[in-house]
Amino acid sequence: MKNPNNQSYLERLKFDPKLNNSWVARYIGNIRIVLLLVLMIVVLGVASYLDLPRRLNPEIKIPIIMVLTILPGASPEDIESLVTIPLENELKGLSGLDTITSSSRDNVSAITMQFFSSVTQEKAKSDTQNIVDSLSTLPEDAQTPRVNALDFEDQPIWVFALKSTTNDIPSLMRFGRELESNLEEISKVDRVTVTGIETQEVVVEISPEKVSQYGINPLQLSQLIKTAVAAFPAGSVSTAENSFSVTIDPIVEKVSDLRNIRLTVGQQVIRLGDMATVSERSQPNISPSYLANQETAGARVITFSVYKTQTAKIDAAQKEVEAAVTEEITASGNRFAVVSVANSAEEITRQFSDLVGEFRTTILLVFGCLFIFLGLRQAIISSFTVPLTFLSAFVFMNILGMSINFLSLFAFLLALGLLVDDTIVVVSAMTTYFKTNKFTPFETGLLVWRDTIVPIWSTTITTIWSFVPLLLSAGIIGEFIKPIPVVVTVTMISSTAIAVLITLPFMIVLLKPVIARRVLIFVRLFGFTAVALMLFFALTSNPLMPLVLVLFTVTTIIFMRVRKHLGRVTNSLVKKYRLLKTFGAQLKTYSNHGMLDIEVLSEKYYRLILRILASVRARRIVVFGIVLYALLGFVLVPLGLVKNEFFPKVEVDTFYAQVELPAGTTLPVAESEAKQLLEAFRNTSGIEFVVAQVGSGISDFGGVAENSGTLLFTFHLPDKGKRTQSSIELAEVVRHDYKNYAKGKFSIIEQSGGPPAGADVQIQLLGDDLGRLDEYAERLVKKLEVESGVTNVQKSIKPGTSALVFAPSLDKLAASGVDLQTVGMALRTYASGFTLDSVRFGGNGEEEQDVVFRYGSAPPDVHILQSLFVSTQQGAIPISSLGNFKTKANPTVINREAGKRTISVSGAVLPGFSVADKNQQLLKFTEELNLQPGYLWKTGGVNEENAKSIQSIIQAMGVSALLILVTMVIQFKSYRQALIVLLVIPLAVSSVFWIFGLTGTPLSFPALIGVLSLFGIVVTNSMFIVDKINLNQKQGMPFTDAIADAGASRLEPIILTKLATVLGLLPITLADPLWRGLGGAIISGLLIASSIMLLFIPVVYYQWFKGEAKSNY
Repeated sequence: MKNPNNQSYLERLKFDPKLNNSWVARYIGNIRIVLLLVLMIVVLGVASYLDLPRRLNPEIKIPIIMVLTILPGASPEDIESLVTIPLENELKGLSGLDTITSSSRDNVSAITMQFFSSVTQEKAKSDTQNIVDSLSTLPEDAQTPRVNALDFEDQPIWVFALKSTTNDIPSLMRFGRELESNLEEISKVDRVTVTGIETQEVVVEISPEKVSQYGINPLQLSQLIKTAVAAFPAGSVSTAENSFSVTIDPIVEKVSDLRNIRLTVGQQVIRLGDMATVSERSQPNISPSYLANQETAGARVITFSVYKTQTAKIDAAQKEVEAAVTEEITASGNRFAVVSVANSAEEITRQFSDLVGEFRTTILLVFGCLFIFLGLRQAIISSFTVPLTFLSAFVFMNILGMSINFLSLFAFLLALGLLVDDTIVVVSAMTTYFKTNKFTPFETGLLVWRDTIVPIWSTTITTIWSFVPLLLSAGIIGEFIKPIPVVVTVTMISSTAIAVLITLPFMIVLLKPVIARRVLIFVRLFGFTAVALMLFFALTSNPLMPLVLVLFTVTTIIFMRVRKHLGRVTNSLVKKYRLLKTFGAQLKTYSNHGMLDIEVLSEKYYRLILRILASVRARRIVVFGIVLYALLGFVLVPLGLVKNEFFPKVEVDTFYAQVELPAGTTLPVAESEAKQLLEAFRNTSGIEFVVAQVGSGISDFGGVAENSGTLLFTFHLPDKGKRTQSSIELAEVVRHDYKNYAKGKFSIIEQSGGPPAGADVQIQLLGDDLGRLDEYAERLVKKLEVESGVTNVQKSIKPGTSALVFAPSLDKLAASGVDLQTVGMALRTYASGFTLDSVRFGGNGEEEQDVVFRYGSAPPDVHILQSLFVSTQQGAIPISSLGNFKTKANPTVINREAGKRTISVSGAVLPGFSVADKNQQLLKFTEELNLQPGYLWKTGGVNEENAKSIQSIIQAMGVSALLILVTMVIQFKSYRQALIVLLVIPLAVSSVFWIFGLTGTPLSFPALIGVLSLFGIVVTNSMFIVDKINLNQKQGMPFTDAIADAGASRLEPIILTKLATVLGLLPITLADPLWRGLGGAIISGLLIASSIMLLFIPVVYYQWFKGEAKSNY
């Protein structure tokens, strides 16, 4: 920068010969070592990339353990008192336990425990299993509790519906069972879950009259069957010549053999077949599934969900399963067909394809930016560092045991705009220093290393400090976002190392290339290989990829053969035609120096800063205006002008309609209603097909789970390119059409971005009395139902049908010699049947089938209960003589948390309304409930997760600011200079609020991550300016000129680095609503804050240090 009275830094700069003796000189002067380093990165990076597992979602490693216990025939209250509470009392003392919740339903107790992240999942499961195994107070009829660890990655890789092309339902069921068995034999398949399939059982039917007549006891019959199906090896006997094993073979080997079992009744022996009907049939109450589209009415289907093993790759496992299914269908004569409902492998491929497209766009934008401002050679060098950095990051990811998923790929996109910063600084400095014509390329490299190595690594460290604190985030959200700080950190470290260890030596060679022929050959081969690899990875899913590689190879060979001739022809044409000569000269200029020169802008900026610093009034205007701008930006948030949102809804391929029918609805009624709704849904415009599942619903963790009395409809949409409406719009159409549905609770369930976090609005009420809790909950429900923008309002507890409770007469029981267990056995056998045994008929190749004892073939009837008989030693007596039946209120489910009963009230917020605002309104109303002592409330769902996430982000911001401050103090050895650098952070944050408020962009959790990321990104500019001011003063420049020259000389790298970051984030920000907040926060904060900083930092530095400057002169 020229000054009439003073020389600039570069004009004062001299080369120190001592630099030639450093290890740096020996390294950057040996291009062979650099090439070997590049080769090592490429080989290890490609190997690591191929070895990294691909997953749809990031790994969420939260130790969550579930204990499931079944007590047949028990009501929710019985389950709670007999099973849930005893288990809770033992489990609540587990080490590392964070929360414990439970639900008690008919027949089932489910306890969920979340441990702190410091406890491994294996230890949590082992400790829980030990407690459960040692518990001996559960009822004898209770099944052994099952302990399972919740695995967020354990999602089906393929969900498909199997249908019959001939409408032959029995054949469909047989084929479905065979297909399930065959798929489970695939080594890459962990398990297969099937819904809508009829499971066979062997039924032993005896009328209640014969049970009374013969005094049959199911327990005795069960023991007889167990004995009949067992073999009894007795050992071996021998003669002088041979040895023989002695055994009794099983009496029962096939279903018909059961009829020949003999029972002793009184003084006579009777065949089982003479008193009972023994047959094989489908289990009762099997919930069916149906599929329909606009052309075809609802057809019966079987829904398969296939899960892979932990070590298998999703795409490989899905392809093998799909091939097996195709083979089975072909072998059946194509009498069956498959409709894909959800395919994780295809979703991963599509995500990868979309993100690779964003990568290509981003790299082209960055390359174009660098070409325009720096030149072709510099742009090529800078772009070359991108794949090298990614390959290096793949090596680190493989070492850390990470996977490639949509979040880690997004982290790469986020880092893409940042990783070229160091390269741009090096390339820009090398170009600027060399332009002085004072230094050789080698000397230029040494000087650039000396002047930039500290600020480059300092800026990298400060950028990392803005991401590393995200690792402190706890819970599901913390695990979900963990790939972002890890991937960005390893990528930034790799990019800085490559910038100084590879880019700088390459620039030395390119500034004045003198390359040996053998080295040139190696470079050409390496370049050819690198381009071929880039084409391979970019076109992996393209069927034309082999042809493209062949054409590239042939074209390269032809070009190498004729390049000298082409050169001669080109030179002759240039000499002959003046226009070509002018064009060639211009092209050379563009190649060496770019199309736009920032030097003119730097000169104007230099003069502007001098004028501002010379005027007290101008300095005050700058400071006052910028401070006022920042304060007004922060005020926008409490004024509500910046909307809050946890995770935005995203465009998806499926959404759900869930119908909760009244408690006690029978299966035939539920199935009939499902068919009627399916017939209406299939004609919805814009829908490809709809799958109806009776007895299924959406679980708290977002998956499909069994839920009696519930209908679940999955709306599958065409490919995104073929849609006329988005999934959000279609969901709203269905929601509007059925807002007055009267036969049950109708809900539309849509996916939002991010991990499962529960309902948009949710309040949990805790206490002991369910009745009083229900009163409070009902008031909340009525409040939400009239609230605009809130839908799917529901309570966690539903009114159940009245329970029939048998009230025994203890005196009559004692007089008859009957205990309650015998009475309970009789009632359970009539209502639900009694499983006598599980038998493998037909040898070891067949699966086990349940042998079930039932009272006749007619469905259980309430009027028969009074006439049931109970077997006693004196004979059969009617159950009505031992007590009476009465009705009692029966909740469908009893939920508990922290030892108290709880009822949750929840709802979903419609698009266009703020989740945060609706939660605030609900919280205000809840506070007005005036709960009695012993009752309390807490938030849940998205509001709870949002509060935790905001708290963790605020903590991360504090940690990040502290780490950056410490780094600055160490670098500058000055608290004031460190604070000057940090002043740009509030400017950046306020700029985000301004842009979000003006554009209506919600401040989502991803946006908060973007705000945190700004901490490290924006300070790099002010760091470079402050560092350059110090460097200028060391060279003897006057105080004011040192400040002005620092900003002017750093203007080019500041503009280029920030422009590259913006261009790197622009494609994904515009394309993906999920990450629009994050990208928008960084872009808005970076562009505006960086521009303001160019005025603010020089003025503040001048104000704080002008006294010291005057005393020095």
